[in-house]
Amino acid sequence: MHILLRLVRLSIVALLTLCLLLVLTCGGIVLYLNPQLPSIANLMDTALQVPLRIYTRDGKLIGEYGDKRRIPVHIQQVPDQLIKAFLAAEDDRFYEHPGVDYQGMLRAAFKLASTGSKRQGGSTITMQVARNYFLSNEKTYLRKINEILLALKIERRLDKPQILELYLNKIYLGNRAYGVAAAAQIYYGRTMDQLTLPQMAMIAGLPKAPSRYNPIKDPARALIRRNYVLGRMHELKYISDASYRQAFVEPDDARLRTQPAEVEAPYVAEMVRAFMAEQYGPEQVYTSGYHVYTTLDSRLQSTANAALRQALIEYDSRHGYHGPEAHVELPADEDPAAWASLLANYPDVGKISAGLVVGVDAAAASVYLQNGSVVKIPWAGLRWARRGGAGKPADGGFDYYHSKFNRATQAQRLPGSSFKPFIYSAALEKGFTPATLINDAPIEFINSGKIWRPANYDGKFLGPTRLRVGLAHSRNIIAVRILQAIGVKYAIDYATRFGFDPERLPRNLSLVLGTATVTPMELAGAYTAFANGG
Repeated sequence: MHILLRLVRLSIVALLTLCLLLVLTCGGIVLYLNPQLPSIANLMDTALQVPLRIYTRDGKLIGEYGDKRRIPVHIQQVPDQLIKAFLAAEDDRFYEHPGVDYQGMLRAAFKLASTGSKRQGGSTITMQVARNYFLSNEKTYLRKINEILLALKIERRLDKPQILELYLNKIYLGNRAYGVAAAAQIYYGRTMDQLTLPQMAMIAGLPKAPSRYNPIKDPARALIRRNYVLGRMHELKYISDASYRQAFVEPDDARLRTQPAEVEAPYVAEMVRAFMAEQYGPEQVYTSGYHVYTTLDSRLQSTANAALRQALIEYDSRHGYHGPEAHVELPADEDPAAWASLLANYPDVGKISAGLVVGVDAAAASVYLQNGSVVKIPWAGLRWARRGGAGKPADGGFDYYHSKFNRATQAQRLPGSSFKPFIYSAALEKGFTPATLINDAPIEFINSGKIWRPANYDGKFLGPTRLRVGLAHSRNIIAVRILQAIGVKYAIDYATRFGFDPERLPRNLSLVLGTATVTPMELAGAYTAFANGG
């Protein structure tokens, strides 16, 4: 009996000693790590990575650039049922624990001790905030300890709604979606308040493993995860029996939805993107949430798009049929699946779709379209090559995604006589008047042994002619004499005021006849100076 009492006392002393050592060890770890933890004083002001968005003057989206899709929201904007879905999936004791769920950690420790598995995580929403904002995702005990200490600090500094707001804006939900608002748009094309209960449960099930439970990549596994979240919501009395049963059997309609451009102006969007990247650097411009408003008017832009395409189609029609886009070998038997596979290599150009000629007869061509239908096109309306093949009646410049070369800003062309007004303007600045007389008579120049005799388009000469008449009738010799009088250097210096690149302006008298190279955008922009009165 005496020996038994001694053993009990020794056991108690050993246990107390072990507990004391554990407390001292934990205290030492805290004292060592705490000064190294990042400050959370400005956590609510942390800048989230938000893509560059470009708009028309009337607020219509024309382009978005950035690796991360995020739409920051305030917690008041998040539907209560969506919040409950995340609580059910991730941390149902969120409002009860101080940032660390000790019960959950004990369960995780027991699971680890009994099975060797770490799959029972025990991470709270607050701990996930600490990890997402301050730490890496490496699975080490040191990172876990830092995560716990940071979570406790966060809970002391912020209230629960603030922590939820940080979490719901930062969490990664797959397919470049960061935050719940972006996920709602990407998976379902909706705002948060438009989501149905099963859609909310699907999104709430993603943080555990965004790739594994992705409803686009693995719909079956994602549906199991969604229904698990619905079951947890039902257990926690967040939803009624009827709502649970109805949501459980509802099919999922998630598919990848990109942010739709409200106005088609991709060339302008690309110009703005390039300008912003040059001004602020690519690291900043794609993550700082810049909203750039252009001078484009959405209504006028849509009208211009339609007019340009119609003009190109009419131009193309006037020049006759160019032949098929390509020739392909058709299968021996009628096989719509094979036709669709062949046609998939020829994407739409704007609103023009490719068609596959699958048969011809004396009256018409049979054309297979991308929607799976076969239409008859009479020969009276169209001349098709009498061989199987895909045909597209438009290319280059018609559609940005078909050709990204911007002909308005990148194509350098000779302006011809449209450059003359800038030389006349320089002459007026130099003291000429509209009534100044210029001799429209033959003239020749000798340079390096070569003779140059400029001529008028009609081959005639008018003799002494007022400056305004020379401009109105685009008389070449009058323009050359004016440039000779004011000097080429002066004319080039003056032309640069209109935005022309002096490196692309020739240093000779041919300048006035339009031998410079300019882009259509440069020329149009220069002419606005006349329209604006200078």
